[in-house]
Amino acid sequence: MLILASSAKHRKKILEDVGLKVDKMISPDVDETLLKGENPHLYVQRIAKLKAQKIYKDNKNAFIVSADSIACVGKRVLLKPKDDVEQKKMLDLISGRKISYLTGHCVISPDGRKSVRYCKTSAVIKRMTDKEKQDYIKLGEAKYYAGGFAVDGFSSKYVKQISGSYTNIIGLCAYSVNNMLVGLGYKN
Repeated sequence: MLILASSAKHRKKILEDVGLKVDKMISPDVDETLLKGENPHLYVQRIAKLKAQKIYKDNKNAFIVSADSIACVGKRVLLKPKDDVEQKKMLDLISGRKISYLTGHCVISPDGRKSVRYCKTSAVIKRMTDKEKQDYIKLGEAKYYAGGFAVDGFSSKYVKQISGSYTNIIGLCAYSVNNMLVGLGYKN
């Protein structure tokens, strides 16, 4: 049995697109507060691990997969925007710049073994006009994504370049998660 510790349908789709059958999705409620001075790649791994452990407690007969994503511009960490005003500020920040997407992954096997990794992918976003930003916010396409921007769908026309795992930017790194599962003995 494979449980995705998330309510994000795009993460489920990524796993299913590479042939991994998700038997159940459970959204864990964990404190995702970024600790003062916490390194971004350690943060995403810590949160992914917390999510997986929370679901594993009541599902010890299953493989648990969790992920947590953030966006970074320089040393500035961008989580999911709380509202349109915050999303506009994020778009102002990423417009015309390189943005890094970090996703922490945790897989726990039925016997309790854990694998925790992170994946980093970069994207260069074109300089967006104020009208493009406002139109994009109105779509509501990316209010659930770190950095307030999704690289697929409508917004893909604003992405000049991607370096790294495409699936990592849209939810989780299929390559890493598949290898983590295989390494812990998962058989599809």
